[in-house]
Amino acid sequence: MHRAYPSADLWASSRAIICYRTDKRDSENTDLFTQDLCERVLGEPEISTDGFLPYQNAIRDAFRRTTA
Repeated sequence: MHRAYPSADLWASSRAIICYRTDKRDSENTDLFTQDLCERVLGEPEISTDGFLPYQNAIRDAFRRTTA
């Protein structure tokens, strides 16, 4: 059985969905989601997650590129 999980990021001040992805919840899709998010925001946003382990590296790697 294939399960698809939605991922979404809300911009807190406006409640706008600035990025979303619906696919398998795995490292590859987490990387794609965070890279897309990084391309859509300026600077280093404050990000909260549900503790899904692949977020740690994906967020660090995606946003490291913008500050290096």
